[in-house]
Amino acid sequence: MRLDNAILNSQSDTAAPWWKSLPFGFRDVRVSRGTRPAGFRFSKFIVNIEASLNDIEIRSCGEAETEDLAMTKAIMELIERASLMRWHKELNHGIPGTSNGWAAHETLPQARTGAILELVERDAVLAQWYLSVPFLEITPSEWPQSILHWSRTELSQSEFPEMKLLISTEGLGPSITCLFLNAAGYGVSGHSTKVDLQESIESALAETCRAAHHALRRSFWNDSQALLRREEGVRVQPGAHTVYYAYHELFPTWMFGPATSWLEAEQFWNDRLDLLQSETSDFKFHQALGHPVVAGFATHERAFELAWGSIDIQKVLKQAEKRNFSVSMKERTLNTQPHIVS
Repeated sequence: MRLDNAILNSQSDTAAPWWKSLPFGFRDVRVSRGTRPAGFRFSKFIVNIEASLNDIEIRSCGEAETEDLAMTKAIMELIERASLMRWHKELNHGIPGTSNGWAAHETLPQARTGAILELVERDAVLAQWYLSVPFLEITPSEWPQSILHWSRTELSQSEFPEMKLLISTEGLGPSITCLFLNAAGYGVSGHSTKVDLQESIESALAETCRAAHHALRRSFWNDSQALLRREEGVRVQPGAHTVYYAYHELFPTWMFGPATSWLEAEQFWNDRLDLLQSETSDFKFHQALGHPVVAGFATHERAFELAWGSIDIQKVLKQAEKRNFSVSMKERTLNTQPHIVS
């Protein structure tokens, strides 16, 4: 789908809108091109979609090297979020109202794989966070040349000029965490788990650019203050977790663990994915939509539940009892600082 046509259709009362073919009853759909400020321009094309569904605003974003792919990603994210809303609110399945483990793709195998990787991504970061176990840090001089060049020519001119690429070790599978930091140590975060390590880094990097953009606009400020006050039972917007450490606290020093070469990082990543592949039967995929694309979510009985707000200590400890970590939770004090997963 051409983006120009999509934008025109979203502004026209007479055009046949593309979203009418989707089984959700969207209203007031708006498609627009997105941009990032200087210093955070990583994705060549950014497409934003805003839509109203049952009087609730849904926003989705697609970023890619081509316009068509960015549009496709934005539509898939829109479908994913609409499917989640319908599953949770209309069908009354009683699942937590978060996007954890959700995915939308053209085929069932793609959707299942995408959902599992989404669940693994969040679980890996949460496990690392709650245990305060240092991440592996990929040596900057060994980053792929394209990423190294971007950090030196683009990010270095920004408000958060330092980048770190960290790999989790404690989750159901691997995850890459990207941090942008300023000289004082404040910054923003993004995460990703894909089949390929470099693809994961590029995805996490784009997500971190989005978080940095929010930080510059002081987005989620009130919600971040609720996190600072550790207000129990108060739910915040997901984005507050990505910008909290740009506003209120330094990233904790325990995060930065041993340096690892690119070859070692790739080997570790592939080994963890091979192990994950052998254990995919432990995941369940719940299909929420079958046409025109497949959407659904993955669950795992030992995965940490994602919540946005203050940490429910007893719930986290109960979930941790099911896990076999490299360091026992009993040997560590649970980290109750606001986590960094959106």
